[in-house]
Amino acid sequence: VYNTKHSFLNKQYYCFEELFDAPGIVLLSLKDTLQRKELRNGDQVVPMKTSLLVAATNKDPEEVAELGDSYSALIERFPLQAKVEWNSYKKEDFEELFDKVLKDQGQPWISPKMSKMLAQQMANVHDTGDWVSPRMAVESLKTLKASAALRGATEVGEQDLPMMKYIPGLEKVQE
Repeated sequence: VYNTKHSFLNKQYYCFEELFDAPGIVLLSLKDTLQRKELRNGDQVVPMKTSLLVAATNKDPEEVAELGDSYSALIERFPLQAKVEWNSYKKEDFEELFDKVLKDQGQPWISPKMSKMLAQQMANVHDTGDWVSPRMAVESLKTLKASAALRGATEVGEQDLPMMKYIPGLEKVQE
């Protein structure tokens, strides 16, 4: 028996983060629940009160639909789709992002010079045909700051840059 008290079934509005990264069995169960407007689990039947369901994802819905007819039917349950992405992934775009993120930064500090160099590295990744999401670019800043903090430093330095190899999508930046 599922404890559905705090599930999306009891919420009027709900947003799933990275929904389409879920295992196939989960997606197919969700499709069934959305289709029936209730969760069925043996004798347990829980009505769905949700009137608006949002799925945020980095996956292309067509990629999910290609898994088969049932997956395609799930995608059809989300008839309104908005693709949100930057117009470009150039150095200036990453500099603007970093300026906003680092506006009220605490210690360790990332200098404007280091920030610009990181923005260039992110743009270079895109120029080679790979893709780094803005979220992962921000994670790179956090990783570098953590590296500097572990060293006891008050500023991110070049010695922290090798830590970027642990960030998905940025493994080859140091090369």
